[in-house]
Amino acid sequence: MKAFLERLKQRKVIRATGVYAASSYTVFQVLSNLLPAFGAPPWTVTFIAVLFVSGFPLSMLLAYVFDWTPEGVRLAPPDSEATLTKLGWFDWTLLATTAAVLVVVAVGFVINSRGA
Repeated sequence: MKAFLERLKQRKVIRATGVYAASSYTVFQVLSNLLPAFGAPPWTVTFIAVLFVSGFPLSMLLAYVFDWTPEGVRLAPPDSEATLTKLGWFDWTLLATTAAVLVVVAVGFVINSRGA
C-alpha cells in the first residue's frame, strides 16, 4: 500500500484531490448562498452538490492519467512492470471497506434528503 500511495504522490493525484476538494467546497458554499437570493429552485443546490461529488473520481482519474508540464498537459508515462506492486489481502480489504462505507453514506444521504 505504501508503494501505491507513493505512486499517487509521484503522479500528483493527492495534490489534485486536495485542490478539487477545496475549490469545489468553496464554489459550493458561494453558490448555496447566492442561488436562493436569485430565486433558483431549491433542488439546484442539491444538484450542484451531486455534480461536485460525481466529478471527484473523474478528477482523480484525470490527474493520474495526465501530467501538467510547462509545455502543457501531457499523457503520463506508463508504469513499468518493475514499479508495479500487487495489492495484498489487507489492501483489498481496506479498499473494499472504504468503498462500502462510501456507498452506505451516499445511500443514507439520499434517503435523508428525501425526508423518509
